[in-house]
Amino acid sequence: MDKIKDIITNAYKLIVYIIAFLLFSAILYFNIVSNKTSGLGFTLLGVILLGIFIFLINKFVINKINKKMDNIITIALLIIFLILEILAVVYFRVEYNWDFKYIMETAKQLYETNTTENLYYYQLYPNNIIATAIAYIRYVNI
Repeated sequence: MDKIKDIITNAYKLIVYIIAFLLFSAILYFNIVSNKTSGLGFTLLGVILLGIFIFLINKFVINKINKKMDNIITIALLIIFLILEILAVVYFRVEYNWDFKYIMETAKQLYETNTTENLYYYQLYPNNIIATAIAYIRYVNI
């Protein structure tokens, strides 16, 4: 059983390192592509330091946490992220435009009239049909 736990833990760590590497690579790539080469050395140094920080936290802190403390930390972080998400929704409201505008207008129109005038939009962008259905449910449940 311990062998399986070690394999899963190592796989998890590998996934975290890969995601961190991809994130850091994306940061560097977008700095290069957006011609922000003046701060590229600083960004590269920041990426390297952040990578070292993550490695050290993993090596000296995360590996030393017991199961009970792990559960407490997980629950605390979930609560913190839930509070941050609620605060973000409350304080960072945006005006609907582009896709949001069509999705919200169509959902409201469907709720009020059971029909829509935006069929052409959904022929071009069918990926927004599910988002419209979710927004429609929002209007129905208000």
